[in-house]
Amino acid sequence: MFRTKFPLLLATAVGICGAAFALAQDIEKMEWFAPPDISFFGSTPRANEGFFFTFEGLAWHVNGPGKTTIGKEGATRLVYLSETVTAVETNSMTNGFIDGGFEGGYRFDVGNQGRHHGLHFSLFSLVRESDYFIAPGVSVVFHDPPFGESPPRYHLQGPIDEDLTNIQNLPVRFTELESRNWLDIWGLELNYVYRMHPNRFGGFFELMGGVRYIEFDDKFAVYGRGGTLDESRWTSVVENHLVGPQVGGRWFRKFGRWTWSAESKFIFGFNQQNLRLEGFLGSNLDPTTLVQYQISNMGPTTFVYREHEDEFSPAVELRIAFSYQVTSAISARVGWTGIWIDNIGRASRTIDYTVPNMGIDISKNSADYAFMNGVTFGIDLNR
Repeated sequence: MFRTKFPLLLATAVGICGAAFALAQDIEKMEWFAPPDISFFGSTPRANEGFFFTFEGLAWHVNGPGKTTIGKEGATRLVYLSETVTAVETNSMTNGFIDGGFEGGYRFDVGNQGRHHGLHFSLFSLVRESDYFIAPGVSVVFHDPPFGESPPRYHLQGPIDEDLTNIQNLPVRFTELESRNWLDIWGLELNYVYRMHPNRFGGFFELMGGVRYIEFDDKFAVYGRGGTLDESRWTSVVENHLVGPQVGGRWFRKFGRWTWSAESKFIFGFNQQNLRLEGFLGSNLDPTTLVQYQISNMGPTTFVYREHEDEFSPAVELRIAFSYQVTSAISARVGWTGIWIDNIGRASRTIDYTVPNMGIDISKNSADYAFMNGVTFGIDLNR
């Protein structure tokens, strides 16, 4: 996906900013390894002008989704364990294993900055995050609506006596349940930058306006083996495609070789969501043959669902960095970045656990938020 597009995107960014660089950069500014220039412009340290480039390694944490059960949330079923023993079935597993954790990644910033006017392009990508959990003896509660003529029948029923005549609700308990979650996040932006005159405190302020795209793709898969619905699998995918205008500002100040900067942006994100659910239930079911304690009112089912939703998903980014100037143009930097996005969908929360064919729960498509934050470290060229 993005990784195949990255060389083209980077080449485009470098080409755009390189053209501006060729027009604006003088010979002196191209001496990247000359001694640091910490001279002042009046009473204020000089701000760098011309082509700039930043590379950062990322170590970010991404929050998990809102907690929900694997199974119909809040639902219970009265089931028969034998002819004389009943129990109230509840869900015994949740999506709580999706805890986010710290993941690596990278970010590039490239552009050209004149005395006042500039152009800035940035892209970032996190390494695919993967969470995994496997548990034995897991109960999953499905919504089982009645069907057929009176008296109504239910899909998750089967004989509980040796004569195969007493048909009752059977529990859905997998011998083993395996669950995985994958998360892919990347984004890019293009901004016009206006640098204001230095203020009386010695710092510079830049106003930014442009367009931004962020992709937040979540995938959740469950594989159940053994039990009354032996060989079942379902996979939920939610793609959040945020695009929209953004505004922001950046303030920085130099202290000799040191530079301290703070940057904030607000994104008016319009979220084009693609939701998908596909899978199968009870591949080993055989409703033509009655067997004690096996489901008889439902056969193997397969399903594929697709939905598209549009949501408003505002986002905010905050970046803080400290850099130390090594040469006239090269600096080492370390900092912190946080990005918050509202009204997004998470795959584990948009599943409708209804037999026989499950479904997508659209009511949860914007029930979550994302907060990714962590440390950054890298180098600056003429930033």
